Amino acid sequence: MDTALTELVVKICLEVRQGLTQEAAVDFGKLVASQKSAQDHVCWLGAVETCLVTAARCKQVELAQGWLRAVSPLLVGAEQQSVAGLIAARGELLLKLCFAVCDKRLEKLFPLLQAQWRGWLDAVENTQEVQLLCGELLNLAARMARRGWRPEVRFVLRLVARAALKGGRQKQEERLPLWRSILARLSLHFTGYARWDSFAKACEAYGELVSLLLLLARRSGRKDLPWAVRTASLQLALRTVRDLVTNNARSNMQEDMDIFRQWYQYLWQLAGEDPARKHKLLLLLQLSIRYWQLTLPKSSKKQLRFLEDLLQPNLINAEYEELLQSVS
Repeated sequence: MDTALTELVVKICLEVRQGLTQEAAVDFGKLVASQKSAQDHVCWLGAVETCLVTAARCKQVELAQGWLRAVSPLLVGAEQQSVAGLIAARGELLLKLCFAVCDKRLEKLFPLLQAQWRGWLDAVENTQEVQLLCGELLNLAARMARRGWRPEVRFVLRLVARAALKGGRQKQEERLPLWRSILARLSLHFTGYARWDSFAKACEAYGELVSLLLLLARRSGRKDLPWAVRTASLQLALRTVRDLVTNNARSNMQEDMDIFRQWYQYLWQLAGEDPARKHKLLLLLQLSIRYWQLTLPKSSKKQLRFLEDLLQPNLINAEYEELLQSVS
């Protein structure tokens, strides 16, 4: 970072900390204008990042909103020109800003950050970059969950879910490694939270996990997708549930069937009075129990009879049964 740019950033940050919002806004305008003549766009973006994070940590919400809107068109334009490293730097900016916004509980910035995240996902090509950022976001979600800050957890997990659906420009079958990475790390945090509090509380804290599992189950039922993608999607969803059930059962010195019961109670509450949603959730539960039965016969043999009521009425049609046999 050149001397003039450094001095301008320091001046802006000092003005923000001193509450001199008008002066800070004027000087940030100078920083934005300097983008056209900047020789190092990544360095310039680092300067923007410092200012935005400072505004967020000082709870200057209006400044942060205005500044993020001001630089967004410049970022998109530079990305379209394939400026080296800028897309990765923009991802880092969004990550650090998410940490600051969640730490200070600035919910007013959530919609704008979500829009910026969607824009970045549309620009990024490499899912490895998405995977790295999602890992950090899930670490952030775990911190927020421990604090009991549900809006922040929900916000972060929705960013991650968006990445699982849209991260990178690969085809559906090429995005499965990203799904595996996200679900593996999310399961790890879920299990850690359950040990700290309880399985039921973990279900509430990580409610978006069910949404991801439902998306995978729905994908497995799409006839327009290759059979390999369908089976891989279903296996990933059901293996995630099975491992969560067995790990939490061992941690709490319970039987697997006890955890399945707790999960059923949570899903039933989640479904509410919506028949369609209830059908999807109960289908996911039945598929999970059947997968557990097929892949862990020794554990399930004595316990399955205590879960028979959860398998009635049977929602698993012939097609899903065929998929189950393929992944077990």
